Amino acid sequence: MVNIWCSADAVPSKGLLTTLESLDVRRLTTPPPATVGDIDPAFSPDGQMVAFIRYADDTAELFVVPAAGGEPRQITFDNRRMDTVVWTPDGRELIFASNRAGSYNLWRIPPNGGTPVRVDGIGLDAHEPSIARSGGRLAYSQQSIDTNIWRIPAHAAAGDPALRVKLVASTRRDENPRLSPDGQKIVFESNRSGSRELWICDSEGSNQAQLTYFGGPITGNARWSPDGRQLAFDSRPEGHAQIYLVSANGGPTHRLITEPHDSLAPSWSHDGRWIYFGSNRSGAWQIWKMPAEGGAPVQVTTNGGYEAVEAVDGQSVFYNKNGFMTLGLFQLPLVGGAETRILDLPQLDSFGDWIVTAAGIYYLHRSDTLAKPATPVAIKFFDFGTRQSKVIAPLEHDPGSNPGLNISPDGRSLIYSIDDYRNFDIMLVENFR
Repeated sequence: MVNIWCSADAVPSKGLLTTLESLDVRRLTTPPPATVGDIDPAFSPDGQMVAFIRYADDTAELFVVPAAGGEPRQITFDNRRMDTVVWTPDGRELIFASNRAGSYNLWRIPPNGGTPVRVDGIGLDAHEPSIARSGGRLAYSQQSIDTNIWRIPAHAAAGDPALRVKLVASTRRDENPRLSPDGQKIVFESNRSGSRELWICDSEGSNQAQLTYFGGPITGNARWSPDGRQLAFDSRPEGHAQIYLVSANGGPTHRLITEPHDSLAPSWSHDGRWIYFGSNRSGAWQIWKMPAEGGAPVQVTTNGGYEAVEAVDGQSVFYNKNGFMTLGLFQLPLVGGAETRILDLPQLDSFGDWIVTAAGIYYLHRSDTLAKPATPVAIKFFDFGTRQSKVIAPLEHDPGSNPGLNISPDGRSLIYSIDDYRNFDIMLVENFR
């Protein structure tokens, strides 16, 4: 949980503080338990108010609170992502970066609330605004990321670049691919329409078509039903992550869960009767399951869980956890027995980074910068028999925030997504008003 603290001497006119002894520190906000916390505090020009961003699981809202203390007031209700809030020099507006209209842009809103208005003259994928106190200048970062989906053989020779095949590509982000049970279709996430939606194509990347039309909220983490007729996924049209179903042929979506909690990263049991998912409905993130046709959820784990996949034999479940102190992959028998840590992965967020097969686990091993020497990025395989891992394919760089890793039904090839191009520029707007 992240809180905002305030020093009585920390108003902008006082400059930076140099000694801890001069600080009169007090808690300014106390986020609700269901939220991640409060970040990015920004003083108003007169030092009387503080604007900040309150994060839930994967959405954020803008708040203001008196610097002297009091009840925070929410001023946006978008249920979207957000980063960085700044005040205009006259204190009449707040400028923030948000994907409230699909792609990230800069928006302005009065501190008393209202309808956000897009800042004119700003390009797509704008983040991290900064405003000069005088002179009418606005600076921001502009990101350009091209993520594509590739296929490689599922053996050690996959390190040969000549064996890599690009399957799905656009000028936007195409990521987190999942092959259908018969290997004929791929579902993936893409923001090429302006917001992240589910798309579907043939196994060679042809006949690409949009599958969902939420028009703004983050939508993804799709998993095929065992018969290949449906897809379970999560989306956040009302702020909380919820589980949905959609036909593989397209059509309307069906919401499985309608409770005011976060439920995400669904996966199917091998007999198709159950859908596993991570949820914070109990106050902490645990693995739950519910009947695929709908019904009361049943708690599976008690020591934490986030994203789960059932073992091929249906006797246990593999899962990761949410938090810096619980990195790794775990296994829990479904009938009796204690959990076991299977892998010590260095990444905190590993959605879609691993695949369970009968013989072992394919997984993406991200770079661990704390290790000495730093571990390289690679696709690896953990063998259940030997309890050892080996490199399947080294990767030239970290794939990105939501790469996805999947194996074909015949076990002969792997598909994954990677950022093929990243560029970050600092942009300057003169005469900003």
